[in-house]
Amino acid sequence: MKSGWLKLLFINIGLTLGIVFSLNFLIALVDFVVSMADAALSGTAGVEVDPRASLRNYSDNPDLALQHFQEFEALETEYQSFVAWSRRPFAGPTITINEVGDRVHTGAPAVTQSDTDVYFFGGSTVWGTGVLDDQTIPAYFQDLSQLATTNKGETAYVSRQSLNSFINLLASNPNLDTVVFYEGVNDVQYHCRADIGAFDHARTTRFQQAIAADSEETADRLLSPTAKFLSYLDVLFLREIRRVAVDIGEAFAPEREAERIDKSLICDDSPELAEQVAQSLLLHWETAHQIAQARGVQLIAVLQPVSYLDDSPVDHLELDAELGKQYEAVYPIVQQLVEASDQPWIWDYTDVFDANEYVYIDFCHLSGNGNRLVAERLHRDLQQFVPPS
Repeated sequence: MKSGWLKLLFINIGLTLGIVFSLNFLIALVDFVVSMADAALSGTAGVEVDPRASLRNYSDNPDLALQHFQEFEALETEYQSFVAWSRRPFAGPTITINEVGDRVHTGAPAVTQSDTDVYFFGGSTVWGTGVLDDQTIPAYFQDLSQLATTNKGETAYVSRQSLNSFINLLASNPNLDTVVFYEGVNDVQYHCRADIGAFDHARTTRFQQAIAADSEETADRLLSPTAKFLSYLDVLFLREIRRVAVDIGEAFAPEREAERIDKSLICDDSPELAEQVAQSLLLHWETAHQIAQARGVQLIAVLQPVSYLDDSPVDHLELDAELGKQYEAVYPIVQQLVEASDQPWIWDYTDVFDANEYVYIDFCHLSGNGNRLVAERLHRDLQQFVPPS
């Protein structure tokens, strides 16, 4: 009698585990099949398609735009001291990156940079997200000025990273005449986030998680056999089920998820943080300017335009209203600080575009026509600029 009861118990336990395992496996399998089917139906299996490639900005050559964004997705970065990351070398039809991680355009100096006169620092707008090598702001500026120009922009760099990159560059003693810091967008986008604050770079959380994961991996190697066994059981029976349960919970509580997202960007609700973000941007520019003066280098800082505060058309874009509130909170403070500082080497380019030309491909990045307009104004302003004695 007792053995029959135990047999029934073990059968039920086995059936339950089999059902749970099958469900966990089925969820993972369905997720994989659906993702592969979507890619196959769109003709892009294994390839990420950036929706910006289909914007009207690229109507003259949509295939080349698609090529560019596919290359962009293939780019890799690596750790670099004091600036956190830099691009690895790459050579494609639309994107070329040299051995030191700089994007290269036609006529740009060799890796030694011994003949370089002008350096551009900033984020991905300077780097040239969305345009070919010869359509970046530094490339157009070189074409207009006939001065050797190097692009030191990098995706997601904030002003502190530009300052550090400038200091790194000075250590190699290049022939440096003029430096342009073209920034503002990334300082607001990243420093207004609740999870990193005003003095971190965009990937602080990612770095922290990577370091923690490395520590956890080390710790896992020291786990007891029991702990390892429980971890394996979680993967086999529960991980995918738990993920779906979380997704379902969020689907039935959209207001809770919306509240979480809204609170991730907080400068519009925190005047103190908005002021701090604006002050830190000016501090980094002023520090860079002082270093440049000590080295006999001319430095210009430019507050870059952003679509939220611009008159140029954006009806072809889907913009994030919450992100726009951050620029509405911070940019006026930056402009007030610039005006109060009375520094002739800080230029406000938020009015560089007119209301008739489509230049934006998202909230800040520009197609080639927009980069050309920025380079033309910068070239004109530099020709007319007389540094204070």
